[in-house]
Amino acid sequence: MQDWGLGEESPLSIGGVEFRDWVQDRYAELVAGVTNKEDVAFRPAEQALSAEAILECLADLMECDPAQFCTRARGQPYRPFAVHFLTRFGRLSRRQAAFYLGVRSGQAVTNQLGLYRQAIGASRQLRKLFERCEATLRDQAAVSIMSG
Repeated sequence: MQDWGLGEESPLSIGGVEFRDWVQDRYAELVAGVTNKEDVAFRPAEQALSAEAILECLADLMECDPAQFCTRARGQPYRPFAVHFLTRFGRLSRRQAAFYLGVRSGQAVTNQLGLYRQAIGASRQLRKLFERCEATLRDQAAVSIMSG
């Protein structure tokens, strides 16, 4: 077994020597492809969806025009929902989501995420809408993995 500096006390997996070597090699490949080793995961990943597909899906489910996601409107859930789902399923950073929605900064996106959490916590109707959006986008992400 190749020594990865983990020692026998803390292997990445349980199993035979060949399997553990395979896991160690796979881990090394994954670590080489990211800037932070904390980003490496063996769990199944969803395919990132395009921002356009996410906003189009949200517009259909929320029964609104996609342009409303880029418009400031006090008390409306459109922009907070868009921010959440762009970062969740589009794998956009907060700064990228801000740029895409015409928000000034990543901090403004963080504020939108706070509004999003408050909104779904306070309203059963918005919570149900969240669940529908989440399920639909999760299904789309799964389909894009199978077809890709």
